[in-house]
Amino acid sequence: MAISDYAHLAFNTDGNSTFDSAQFGRLEIEPYKTWLYLHSKELWRPNESFSGDTIAQFSQGALQLFNVSFQMKWVEIHTPEGFRHDINLFFCDYCRRLETKEFVNDYFGGICCSGYLHPIETWFIDIAKLGEHSYYQMNDAGAAPEYYLLDGSGEDKKLDVPEKYRKDAEWIGITPEMVEAFLAWDELPEDWVKKIREKGDFRFANQGNRYFARHGVNIAPTEETVGAPPEVPAAMRLLKKTDQADEEKEETTESLQHEVHNQTEASETV
Repeated sequence: MAISDYAHLAFNTDGNSTFDSAQFGRLEIEPYKTWLYLHSKELWRPNESFSGDTIAQFSQGALQLFNVSFQMKWVEIHTPEGFRHDINLFFCDYCRRLETKEFVNDYFGGICCSGYLHPIETWFIDIAKLGEHSYYQMNDAGAAPEYYLLDGSGEDKKLDVPEKYRKDAEWIGITPEMVEAFLAWDELPEDWVKKIREKGDFRFANQGNRYFARHGVNIAPTEETVGAPPEVPAAMRLLKKTDQADEEKEETTESLQHEVHNQTEASETV
């Protein structure tokens, strides 16, 4: 289910959105959560750290592997409401030689990140300056969440968080601000950026929904449009329904217990 927390948007060489992995020579490149997995059936060896045909995980920095160069960069963006959100930009450049001995470049790049916005992180990191520590959240039914500081002291301290930041995480997917951060990245070829803007094909996917669809589970939507109202991931919707059903079941049980208790008392009185 954890993969349903993540979104990704990717563009191919033609400047169109793509939801497929990129096949560059012997390497298959797959955006996953906030990093890239590199796959190769030819290069994979048994008894290594990865299963299947995965040969490497790439998260930050620069890498040259065969004739494919990889770059990945962490970027902090802010929503129109002023909340921070961290994303990873990635860019892959595959330089290949044609039979005519000419060289051409194929591109694959985009954004992979958590699709959930956590307002508390803006206050915790940017305002309270507590980023070297961590926190946990407690929720009471019908009330705004409360937050507690974990600072290694062994004593959990309740944080006095302003109401603006005391909100549950919200699914935002990939936003126009994120797309602009990617297209403004100075590592991208100018002609490719121009092609992407001209095509205007800005679609992204919830990684969990795509995973279910690949395995034959009919879950919608498998893709969304940047700037349109975001759809809560299917797995999260199912969990919410389950939670609501559990709450209703608990309320019904309590009501029945209360009714039985009342009837028992009335019987004893008679």
